[in-house]
Amino acid sequence: MKIISLCPSNTELCTYLGIEDQLIAIDDYSDWPETIQHLPKVGPDLSIDIDHVQSLKPDLVLASLSVPGMEKNIEGLKERNIPHIIFNPQSLEDIANDLLTLGEAMDLKEKAEEQAAQFRDAILQYKHVADKIETKPSLYWEWWPNPLFSPGGVNWLSEISTLAGGYNLFEDVDMASIQVTSEEVQKKDP
Repeated sequence: MKIISLCPSNTELCTYLGIEDQLIAIDDYSDWPETIQHLPKVGPDLSIDIDHVQSLKPDLVLASLSVPGMEKNIEGLKERNIPHIIFNPQSLEDIANDLLTLGEAMDLKEKAEEQAAQFRDAILQYKHVADKIETKPSLYWEWWPNPLFSPGGVNWLSEISTLAGGYNLFEDVDMASIQVTSEEVQKKDP
């Protein structure tokens, strides 16, 4: 199958399922694994060149809504009837489920179940370590510099913060991604 990945996390899903050899193109920011860096690049994740994608005649495109603005990529794929799957992980469990979804689409259900189980086990190990940390520093994550965007509490980066022994400065905001000001960040004193 000829696959194109439109964001780094989707490229990584392919690698974890062992199907990176089926990738025929990637977005500009997919920088891992090294073995696929020779593939054609179809643009940055917020401005994918859909004409280029279409010209490569993929069997499947792995799209994403993980960053605000990626919607236009989806619209372009739909307009051209290019087969695609849309991933929009907001939590670590969503990422495990995305592995399962991709595994199902690639007829690799058993392999995907194994990888998802390993992923969940690794998270649990980090959780056990993080639970023992007494002083938890606040962390500021910046999605975008101008205007400033940061992940809120409904985001896998809040979970990562906890697993790393800290907490996301904006985990109290019940959104996946929020626009903040430099004054708000300074006031919270990460």
